[in-house]
Amino acid sequence: MKLIACRHLTYGTRRLLPGEVFEASDRNARVLIAVNKAKTAQPDAGGHDLPALRKEYQEVSGKRPFNGWDAETLRSKIAEAKDAN
Repeated sequence: MKLIACRHLTYGTRRLLPGEVFEASDRNARVLIAVNKAKTAQPDAGGHDLPALRKEYQEVSGKRPFNGWDAETLRSKIAEAKDAN
């Protein structure tokens, strides 16, 4: 899981400064987030936020989107729905 360091942090063999992006296992990521040493790195939504993409998907397809879909999946599903119509 991609994380961003919130404080000075040593993870593995790296010394991280606040704001640095690093990769951690899911288990370690949960602990680092819980003790406020790191936060999840949000993927770039390409100018759209997830609620807007979900709303667009619902308008195009007439169905509610799965909440586990990321922005890229929603974009591809929207394109498929537009092609089908």
